[in-house]
Amino acid sequence: MKTIRKYWSMKKTIALLLVITITGVYVIGDKFSSVTITKDKNTQVSMGTQDTYNIKPISELNLAETDTGIGKAGESLKDGYEELAACKNKKDFDTSMKGFTQLVSLLKSKTIEELAATDNGTEEYNNYRLAVLSDFEELEDCISGQNEKNYETVIEEIGNIVAPKKQHIPLAGDLPFNNVSVDEIEMEAYTEKDSTAYEIQNESYSNSDLEFTNDVVVNDKIRSEFSELSGVLEVYQYIKNNYMPEFYYGSRKGSLGAFEEKAGNDYDLSSLLLAVLRDREIPAHYVRGEIEITAEQAIKWTAADNINAALRMLSALGIPVTGLMKDADIVAVRLEHVWV
Repeated sequence: MKTIRKYWSMKKTIALLLVITITGVYVIGDKFSSVTITKDKNTQVSMGTQDTYNIKPISELNLAETDTGIGKAGESLKDGYEELAACKNKKDFDTSMKGFTQLVSLLKSKTIEELAATDNGTEEYNNYRLAVLSDFEELEDCISGQNEKNYETVIEEIGNIVAPKKQHIPLAGDLPFNNVSVDEIEMEAYTEKDSTAYEIQNESYSNSDLEFTNDVVVNDKIRSEFSELSGVLEVYQYIKNNYMPEFYYGSRKGSLGAFEEKAGNDYDLSSLLLAVLRDREIPAHYVRGEIEITAEQAIKWTAADNINAALRMLSALGIPVTGLMKDADIVAVRLEHVWV
């Protein structure tokens, strides 16, 4: 009996191998070449006659590389702090502290230069500048008083400045999408109205319509992408056709975030449009109002199964919405919107 069981086990194994082989040849076909992987530190993958690609281990991937001087300064300070934190005695600390002191001085000088180059004269910029420099001043105060304290205390104080621990703040009880009901959404009777064009007179512009803010910022990458688009309408259509609309309330990404992610809500995509226009000295500003869309549009925009679900989703995201009813049916939705 044992011999028969072994024989049947071998037959099943051979049959399985044949199925896999036939599937690979006839189902997958020869459109996909074999993959060759070598066990190097940076794995090489060869796709048949295609080029050979280097696949790095996850530990070596840098998914969000900092490309600003101030951002890199923060990373350098954290690296310097980690070296200090690894010190086991006063002698090691004194040696590392000399290098850290020189690093702080160098990075502060470079940061001041970068801040001066991006000065746009706004109050937001000035507040940001003061906040950045205050961290360097705290570090300098901590370094200057190191001889009066235990070296472990100095390391702890530097860590609180350079790499502060984030306090855990539970949000689940306050998020707007907890049990949003259609009954909580405002409903009104639908009355069909003629659409009217929104016009802005030239005299309605001010100096602030050319200023850059925390939300409206431009860099060389943005300038490069929009460089071949000459007219205002071309820039608007490019953003409309190439950036993914998202649904959430208020500003979260600003122009830089919307540009990097190629997506944003009405507010953040408006910030990107403003950044491009103001960089070309074309005055423009936000307009906040209400738009009205059909129930079918609301369902399509949210990918919901029905209009009730669409209303709940929009309201859960914090967007002020009103359902418009006709003959006991929701036929349209009015929601707050930002445009340029």
